[in-house]
Amino acid sequence: MDNSQALIFLILISVLAGLWDWFHAKKNEVKKSKTEQFTSEDLELAEFLEKRQEINDLFLLAEAKLRRISKK
Repeated sequence: MDNSQALIFLILISVLAGLWDWFHAKKNEVKKSKTEQFTSEDLELAEFLEKRQEINDLFLLAEAKLRRISKK
């Protein structure tokens, strides 16, 4: 590899690193703006509903196991 090829390679790597950093910054900016759209009440409600769903799933699993046991 001669000097001109090495220089082109370094420039290409620098441009790609800059683009990667720019896209990563944009992605973080979008994430941040999405979380700022919700109030603390919205976040608390979402957390409550997720926990409630987990409890419901566990209840249904336990109920299915009890039915299997009672059939035996």
